[in-house]
Amino acid sequence: MNTAYSALTGLNVIIGLFSSLAVNMPDFGRFSKNRLGGYHQFFALPIIGTLGSLTPIFVTSANQYIWGSFEWYMPAVIGNFDSRAAKFFTAAAFILATIGNQVAAGSYPFSNDVTGMAPRYINIFRATLFISIFCVVSTPWNIIKNAAGLLAFLSGYR
Repeated sequence: MNTAYSALTGLNVIIGLFSSLAVNMPDFGRFSKNRLGGYHQFFALPIIGTLGSLTPIFVTSANQYIWGSFEWYMPAVIGNFDSRAAKFFTAAAFILATIGNQVAAGSYPFSNDVTGMAPRYINIFRATLFISIFCVVSTPWNIIKNAAGLLAFLSGYR
């Protein structure tokens, strides 16, 4: 029973990582140069999702091997690095991954949908600029600043 539960939990995590991108495949495939342009995503997303699930396990194990403690919180892991260059490049990689994920999973589909409302005035670039500015102005990092704020935010989903 425990093994089956763990396997299903792992499958749920992997699917959750790439579900937003999988739902947006028609948006990406619509503008491809040929009709087979979107099929590579069918194979790439599960691989990326699996690697995305395994990377924290590898990082936590490496942290335990090098520094002797299991640390899962990435800013704390980065803080253990001795080299400022290693800290910079690791943080830059996280920033690049976050921006890439947000553009693919959030900005592009939003822009594609909003463009249909007023195509004469709103194009994909303008809609992406709007949602980018809105995401910074709305300060979403305040939601996860403490547990009370996160729970208050999540209670709004009921």
